[in-house]
Amino acid sequence: IDRLDGAHAPELTNKVQRLGAGDVPKEDLNERLKRLINAAPCMLFMKGSPQEPRC
Repeated sequence: IDRLDGAHAPELTNKVQRLGAGDVPKEDLNERLKRLINAAPCMLFMKGSPQEPRC
């Protein structure tokens, strides 16, 4: 999973090709969580789905 902010066609093309290839190295869970919690001043992890959130 990845994120793209704005309309950057070349960057989008690169991300689609990389993610579609299937040979993306598996990111360590701790590294992924660290990256996610440092992405914004406040991060919420919630169970469920946007349609049916569970507290």
